[in-house]
Amino acid sequence: MKRVNNHGKYDTRSSISFNFAKEDILPSTATVQFLNLKHPTDFRSYDGVSVFLVQSGRGTLMINNYPHELKAGSCFFLHFFLFFKFIPDPETGLELCECFAPSVNYHFALNIPGSPLQSFEVTEGFLEMNLSSELYAHTLSALEHMYSCSNLVLQNIYFYKLLGYLERARKEALTNGRTDAQPPME
Repeated sequence: MKRVNNHGKYDTRSSISFNFAKEDILPSTATVQFLNLKHPTDFRSYDGVSVFLVQSGRGTLMINNYPHELKAGSCFFLHFFLFFKFIPDPETGLELCECFAPSVNYHFALNIPGSPLQSFEVTEGFLEMNLSSELYAHTLSALEHMYSCSNLVLQNIYFYKLLGYLERARKEALTNGRTDAQPPME
């Protein structure tokens, strides 16, 4: 179901229009890379948000010197200026997708009128979740589209969708009384 708003533009069922995506007002591009890690990385930090989606293998994500287990289906959302590094398991290695978006992109997505992300809470600076197989597939698809997309408008739309999938996973976990959703089949 679509409706026409008072400006004559079409809105989606969630009352959010993608008509906001005009190149002259969009923030900068996000960076997406697929990593196959065999050795620990150095600590790093970004002035923006990061999303990590583990595709295979096992390891540890150190966030401000606190360890967090990584396995296939693990997904992390990190807020600004957190120090992190990856320590892959020596036997399995670690295959993951890393997305970094400057803080301006994140705040832009939060401030779209009617955005469900306005309630997106990150109380400890990061969210940790294991995605259901459906959300894993959607999240990976959004990341792959962002990776292959050179069009700034489309990349920002996929970034917005990515944040929406993470918010959906967070709400599912809270609704089901769990701290995370079920991981996909390995």
